[in-house]
Amino acid sequence: SNATTTASNFILAGNQGAGDTGAGAVFSNLGSFVKQGGAITEIRTNLDNQGLVKVDAGTLTVTSAFTNGGQIEVAAGATFMGSNPIFVNEGTLAGRGSYATHVNGDIVNRGAIIPGTAGTTGLLSFVGDLDLDEATPGTLNFDLASLTDFDVIAVSDDVTLGGGIVVSNAGYNAVIGDRFVVLTFDQRVGGATFTGLTTQGFGAGVAFNVIYNLHDVTLEVAAVPEPETWGMLLAGLGMVGVAVRRRRLRMA
Repeated sequence: SNATTTASNFILAGNQGAGDTGAGAVFSNLGSFVKQGGAITEIRTNLDNQGLVKVDAGTLTVTSAFTNGGQIEVAAGATFMGSNPIFVNEGTLAGRGSYATHVNGDIVNRGAIIPGTAGTTGLLSFVGDLDLDEATPGTLNFDLASLTDFDVIAVSDDVTLGGGIVVSNAGYNAVIGDRFVVLTFDQRVGGATFTGLTTQGFGAGVAFNVIYNLHDVTLEVAAVPEPETWGMLLAGLGMVGVAVRRRRLRMA
């Protein structure tokens, strides 16, 4: 068989290539594959990632075909580069570095794009066009920590919008009118928009508008519960609790 599968940790500490293993060979990663060292490392066999690929420094370039159903993480200043004319992501692309193709082709997202790393926000860059596939929609995920600390996706060329946005609270106290430029690009193709926006960790009543500008997408805080609203809600819950206790006393 020309398939090689690993579920263990595989670390390239230097800048050597991964080498060829025969015509049509496939390296199937089910564990973790970590690239270290500041120069270029080549994978010259087909790569099927269903685990974790990390680029801690330099450039990891796949010169044969590859698929991603797992997670790729690229550190700040590092690059993951694929040979596919169309770079299709069906897993997760994360980090604070860059994703690119050798022919400056399209990068198609059918999975999740998550700027930053666990517990931190970040700027994640895409070299070429980014197609947020409407037929198989994925998500763009943004953490908001403050007005000056939030996730951003920067696309060097054009975007085709589709799929959804997930906005998570990473410590930000929502204020109506606050704005976050979360996606930048050269042009927006066809006037397409996102299919929806989901919030996590903000509590009920916090809402965002999605603003489509010429070269960016901006999130604007549209609604925040007024203090009086919370007071009325708590008072109402208190009255419900009193009524329930009285009913239980009558039944006792």
